[in-house]
Amino acid sequence: MAWRKVKGTQLIAIVGLDEAEMLAHFESERSNALANAYWNSLGLAVFTLMAMGFAHVLLRRKSELESARIAYRAATEEGVDGFYINRPLRDKDGRIYDYLVVDCNNRGAEIFRLKRHDLIGKTISNFYQGAVKEAAFARLQEALEKGVHESEVKVSERDRLDAEWINYKAVRSGDDLAVTIRDISESKAHLHELERRGNEDALTGLPNRHWIQNHLPSAIARAKESNTTIALLFVDIDGFKAVNDALGHTAGDELLKMIASRLKRTIRPHDHVVRLGGDEYVILVEGAGRDEDVKRVAERALNVFNEGFHLASQNHTISASIGISIYPRDGTDAETLLKNADIAMYAVKKEGKGNYRFYQHHFYEALKIRLNREIELRRAIEFDEFEMYYQARVNIKDRSASSMEALVRWNHPTKGIIGPIEFIPLAESTGLILPLGILIIEKVCQQLSVWARAGKSIVPVSINVSPRQFNESNMLDAFTSALTRYSIEPKWIQIEITESMMMQETGHDANVLTSLRDVGIKLCLDDFGTGYSSLSQLQELDFDVLKIDRAFTAKIENEEGKVLVTAMIMMAHALGMLVVAEGVETERQMRILSELNCDEAQGYLISKPVPASEIQPFFSRFLNEE
Repeated sequence: MAWRKVKGTQLIAIVGLDEAEMLAHFESERSNALANAYWNSLGLAVFTLMAMGFAHVLLRRKSELESARIAYRAATEEGVDGFYINRPLRDKDGRIYDYLVVDCNNRGAEIFRLKRHDLIGKTISNFYQGAVKEAAFARLQEALEKGVHESEVKVSERDRLDAEWINYKAVRSGDDLAVTIRDISESKAHLHELERRGNEDALTGLPNRHWIQNHLPSAIARAKESNTTIALLFVDIDGFKAVNDALGHTAGDELLKMIASRLKRTIRPHDHVVRLGGDEYVILVEGAGRDEDVKRVAERALNVFNEGFHLASQNHTISASIGISIYPRDGTDAETLLKNADIAMYAVKKEGKGNYRFYQHHFYEALKIRLNREIELRRAIEFDEFEMYYQARVNIKDRSASSMEALVRWNHPTKGIIGPIEFIPLAESTGLILPLGILIIEKVCQQLSVWARAGKSIVPVSINVSPRQFNESNMLDAFTSALTRYSIEPKWIQIEITESMMMQETGHDANVLTSLRDVGIKLCLDDFGTGYSSLSQLQELDFDVLKIDRAFTAKIENEEGKVLVTAMIMMAHALGMLVVAEGVETERQMRILSELNCDEAQGYLISKPVPASEIQPFFSRFLNEE
C-alpha cells in the first residue's frame, strides 16, 4: 500500500493494491528467466562435458602417437637404418615446394653427419640444390603417388651422406612419408669384387671370356648408334703346348702372363686385351677405322713375339696366329664376330702360322668341311670303321721276320680305304686320338690273340702312340688291361714314339715309359733324326729300338748321307739299342745298310702295309718259313 498527505489540506490519501496482482508479471518473467537459465546451464554443462571428452580423446591419441613414435624411434636406434619422417610443404595452390624433416632417429642424423636437433625442422632445400635436390624430390614424389618408392643410389660428394651406396625406401603414411636409408656400401663392394673376379682372368688379370660376352653387345650397340666399326683380333699362340709340356705348367703360366703384358702395351687406353682361356687372347678395338688401321694393330701384336721369352734360364721364341673380324662387315652380333675371328685365325694356322688374316667367307666353308670330317671321324670311331694294316720289319743279315708295325686305315663307307695322313692330324687336333688310340690298342691285341691261337710263332707288333695320348690318357692301364684281357705276352708288343715327343717328355711321362718297359713292353724311338734330341735324353729314357727316319735312308747312297746314318747306328749301338732303317726301297740300300751294321729294315722293298690274315702276313722272299 502507499499514502501521501494531500497538499493544502489535512487529508492523507491512502491507496492499497492486491499483492498477487501486482507481482503477477514479475513472477512470470522470473519463471521464464529461471527456466532459460536452467536449460542454458544444462546445455553448457553437456557441451563442456563433450568438449572435455573430445579433448581427452585427442590428448590420449596424441599421447599414443607420441608413445608409438618414441617406441619406434627407440627401436630404430638399435638398427643400422636411418629413419626419417618427411612432410610435404605446399603453397596456396596446393603444389609441393619442399619437404620438411619432421623426425629422425640418431642413425639417420649420423648418415648426414649431423645431430638430430640439427636435422629435425630442416627442409631438403636446406641441404640440396640442383640435380641432387631434383633427384630427392623425384623419389619422394613417386612415393606420394604410388605409395612406395625403393631404389639403390650411388652417393656423390654433393649428397653429403656418410656412405658410398645407399638403399633408399620411402612409404606414404597419411600425408607424411616414412623414409629409411640403409648403408649398403660394404655389400656393394663385395658384389663388385665378385663381379670383378667373375670378369677377370685369375692368372693374367685381363678381362675374361665372361666379360667380353657381356661387354661386346653394348659395344656393338654404341658402334651402331655412332656408325663406327669394331675390330676383333683373335690371337692364338703357336707352339705354346710344346713349351708348356717341355718346361712345365709353371713356366707355361709365366709365359701367358708375359704375353698378356706385352699385348696390353700395344693397344690404345680405351681398347681391351681379353684372355679367353688356354693360349687364346682377343684384342677388342672400338672405333677401329679402316682396315689399314686394324692391320697396324695386328702387326704390333705380332711384333711382341719377335723378342724371345726368357723361361727356365733359356730364351724361347714363339709366334702367334691372328684372325680378324670387323663389325658390321663380318657380323652384327657378339657370337658371330667371335666365331668369324676364330675361323680367320684357323685359316692362318692352316697357311703356316705366325701371321694375320681378315675373315673371308670361304674360310667358313673350309671350316665347315673340317667340322663335317670331324663328325664323320667321331662316328667312325663309334662304329669302328677302322682296320689295322701291318708292315713287316726284317733282319738285314738273314732276311728273317723280326717284327711288324701296326698302321691304322679308315674304311670309309663311301670313300673306301683312307690313309692315316688324311685323318690322324684331325684326330690329334680334336682330341679324338684318345678314343682312337684305345681302339687301336684293342684291335692289335685282339689280332695277336687270333694269330697265337692259329698255332704259328709270333713276332712283336709295334703300335704308334701320340704325345697327346701320353699327356691325356693312362697309357699304362690301357696296355696292361688289354694284355690281360686277350692273354697277350708283353714281349709281343712294342710302343713307337717320335723323337719330337721324346723331347717334350715330362717326368710323369718318363715314369710311364719306364713302367711300360718294366712290364716287358719294348720302346721304339721313331723318326729319329727329325728332331733335336740329346744323347743324355736317349740315355735317360733307355729305349730298346731306334728307327732311322726314311729321309736319311733315301740319301744313304750319297757319301754325306752314309756318314750321317753311320753316326746314328754307332751311337745307337753304343747305347745298346737295336737300329731299324725305315723307307727301304732298293736292294742297294739294303746292301749299304748291311755294310753299316744296321740291324733291321722296313719299307716297300720288304712289304707294303697289308691287312691282317689268319696268320701274320709275311712274304717268303724275305722270311725264313717254318
